[in-house]
Amino acid sequence: MLEIFLFSYNRGKYLKNCLDSIKKHAPNLKVTIFDDGSSDPETQDALAEYSEAYQVVVTDKVNNGHYVGGLYDNMNKALASAQEEFALFIQEDMQLVRDVNEQDIEHVKRFFDKYPDSIELHNAFLKGRQRAKDGEVLEIDENGPFYFRAPGGKGSVNFSAVGVINVGRLKRDSFEFRPFEAQNDEIIGQQYTRMGITPYPWMMWLPFSETSKFKRKGILQRYAEWKTAAGFYPYRPMTSAEVENLLSRGPEEFPYAEDWLSPQGLEGRSVWNFSDAAKFVPFTKKVLKFRKKLDKRRNSVTRH
Repeated sequence: MLEIFLFSYNRGKYLKNCLDSIKKHAPNLKVTIFDDGSSDPETQDALAEYSEAYQVVVTDKVNNGHYVGGLYDNMNKALASAQEEFALFIQEDMQLVRDVNEQDIEHVKRFFDKYPDSIELHNAFLKGRQRAKDGEVLEIDENGPFYFRAPGGKGSVNFSAVGVINVGRLKRDSFEFRPFEAQNDEIIGQQYTRMGITPYPWMMWLPFSETSKFKRKGILQRYAEWKTAAGFYPYRPMTSAEVENLLSRGPEEFPYAEDWLSPQGLEGRSVWNFSDAAKFVPFTKKVLKFRKKLDKRRNSVTRH
């Protein structure tokens, strides 16, 4: 009923950690890894280690002289190859933190049965940085229970690149993911019901991760990662008592990662960063905004 598609690019230790967590917490699920042509030896070692247990698909980035690949292209390939009713999309800088059990699968099925026009149930923990706003923008369906995010707040409303996807509904409509998350959020919002969010999450991004976007990191990126102490902070798996508390609490208690998870080697921080470090540091964030405005102005001048 559920299979896993993992998307990776040049972050070997993160990929291995994610794969180890899948092996531990979802050992009976089919797993396919879509790697976007990684050149990092550590990533290639992780792919080789798991190539017997899981299917590995490596994107050929150049086809007839044209660049192909990228996250959303690989998501389309995953959707086309999916055999099960539901597919969990996960990225290499994430980790399963507890066992995925029959109760979780039934919760997924109940959501899609109740919302026949929805195509995604998000199953990651909430981010503490959004805590102040979530009381205003998170709606609770007590009969699920499920959450929905109202328009206007931070966070995706209709779509996230990670979560449980209803394969059958997207294939029925011959849906194809667009190259950018904002495009997908808008188009999916026009065609389907808002994305649901589970109160009983299974996984989360690792906090303060190092980025893999750049072949060579510029001064701003290096400064931001130094400033935030970006690094590799895998989670300790949740204990049975912690899982029981998570599953038995009321949905009005929102599941923030900072309240429930324990990253190894990261102490003393009450709010974690899950985005590019340069967007977390005020100085580099201002510089990036200025550059974006400058680029828009240049593009406007070029068009005229």
